[in-house]
Amino acid sequence: MSILSDYSLTAGDVARICGVTPDTPAKWRRDGIGPAPVRRGGRKWLYREDETLEFAAKRMAFEQARAALQSPAKVTVKTNAPLRQRLSYGIVTATVEGRVTFQDARVLAKSLGYPSLHALDAHGVAAVISGLDRLGRQRAQERKPKPQSNPKRKARVSAKAGSAAQ
Repeated sequence: MSILSDYSLTAGDVARICGVTPDTPAKWRRDGIGPAPVRRGGRKWLYREDETLEFAAKRMAFEQARAALQSPAKVTVKTNAPLRQRLSYGIVTATVEGRVTFQDARVLAKSLGYPSLHALDAHGVAAVISGLDRLGRQRAQERKPKPQSNPKRKARVSAKAGSAAQ
C-alpha cells in the first residue's frame, strides 16, 4: 500500500468540504496553511481526508467563535450549540474535579447580571468558566492542610539565629 493511497481528495473536494471557493486551497497551499497536499502527476494536488476534515472542523469552530464575539448580544448559550458545549465542558470539568457545583455556576451567572445560564453570551461563558476556576482554586486552598509547626525545629532555628547574632 503506497503512501499516496491515503491522499484521495482533490483541491475541489477540499474547497467543498471547507465551504470556500475552488481557488482557496491553492492560496492555503502557497501560504502554508490548511491540510498538507502532495503533488501527483504533473499538476494535480491531493489531500488526505482525515487532515482535511480536522482542518475544516477547526476552521468552523474558529468562524463560530469569531461570529459570537462580533455579536455577543445575539448569540447565546440557548441558540448556539458550540457555546453551550463550551459552557457544559467547563462546568462538568470543574464539577468532576470536585471543586464546584452546578449551583455555583448559576450563582456566578446571576452575579454577572445574566438571568440564567441559558442567557449567557460568549463573554458570559468565558467569565463563568474563569470564575469557576478561580472559585475552585480558592476552595482547594481552603481544603489544603496547614503545615504543622514543629516546636523542636523552632527551638533549633532560634538557637542558631541567636548564636549567629553573637
